[in-house]
Amino acid sequence: MCPPIQRLQSPRLFARAGARTCANQDSVEFVRTPKLQPNGSTCTYEDAADLIAIARHHDLPDTVLKRALYEVLRSTDFWEVVDTQGNGAVMERISQTDLLGLYAARTFLGKSWRTLCLEPPPVNTSSPRCTCTVKDMQARAKMWREQLAYALSDDLDPISYANQLRTRFVPLGGEWCDVCVKKQRSEWMKARRRWWKQLDTWFGLACEGSHAPEGNVAQ
Repeated sequence: MCPPIQRLQSPRLFARAGARTCANQDSVEFVRTPKLQPNGSTCTYEDAADLIAIARHHDLPDTVLKRALYEVLRSTDFWEVVDTQGNGAVMERISQTDLLGLYAARTFLGKSWRTLCLEPPPVNTSSPRCTCTVKDMQARAKMWREQLAYALSDDLDPISYANQLRTRFVPLGGEWCDVCVKKQRSEWMKARRRWWKQLDTWFGLACEGSHAPEGNVAQ
C-alpha cells in the first residue's frame, strides 16, 4: 500500500498548513460536536491515521497529533476492527505506542465520563432557586441516573458529549429546571476542558506551549 506521504501531491504544503493551524488544534472547542449518529465524526480513522503519519514524518507540533489521535479514539469503526479482528488489523496504520495510548485514553475517559454522568445536580438554594419537580437528593440521584442511562453505554467521545447536556441528554421541558441544568453544564464543561488537557499524558504528548518547528515545516 502506498504510504500516506506519497499519496499527497504536496506534502510540504500540507505540513506548512498543519503548522499554521496547530494553535487551533489544541483548543477543546476545535473538537466538533458530532451529529446524533453512532459515529459522530466525519473523519475516518484511516484518514486520521494518515494524518498521524504525516505529522510525524514532517515533525509537526504535538497539537496536530493530538487532534488526529482523538479522531481515532472516537471512531466506532476503529474499535470495531480492533474488537473483531484484533490489534494486528490496525497495526499497519497505528503504531504499538499509539495503540497503547489510545487504550489508556479510552479507559480513562470512559471511567471519567461514567462518573460525571452519575453525579446529579445539587439543589440550588441561592437565587435563582431550584424549581425542579424533585428536590430530595436520593430521589434526584435516582431520577438523574435514569435520565442519563443510555449515555453510560456510549463512552467513545466524552469531550463532545460533555458539550451536549441540554441539547442531547436533558432537554427542556422535563423534570429538571434550567437553573440546575445550567449549573451542571458548567461542571461538565470544566470536566471537558480538564479531559482535553489530560489527553496529553495518555497520548505521550507535550502540547502545552507547542509551536511550529523551524525546520522543514516553516520553510
